[in-house]
Amino acid sequence: MALIHPINQLKIEKKADVLKRVGLSQATLHRRINDGTFPPAVQLGPKAVGFMSHEVDAFLIACAIGEDKKRVVAELLAQRQTLKQANPLLQYMNFQ
Repeated sequence: MALIHPINQLKIEKKADVLKRVGLSQATLHRRINDGTFPPAVQLGPKAVGFMSHEVDAFLIACAIGEDKKRVVAELLAQRQTLKQANPLLQYMNFQ
């Protein structure tokens, strides 16, 4: 069910934008992240995080079709590893 997105079209969204988009409170978003039913943010800097736009899309689709959100999030997290493998520069740098 999870969406595979071309690496050259990845987009990061700010938390405030994600909250508006999905209609959750900040507390509910954090609770869902902690229980594995919403994809976690990615660290952009010491005090900055963002959410992968295609992962938020997958969450919304899962809600719309009644898909198991824990399974979708697990698939999305596995896909993050394939993003690394799909990027020759990251492979060259042995990026971890």
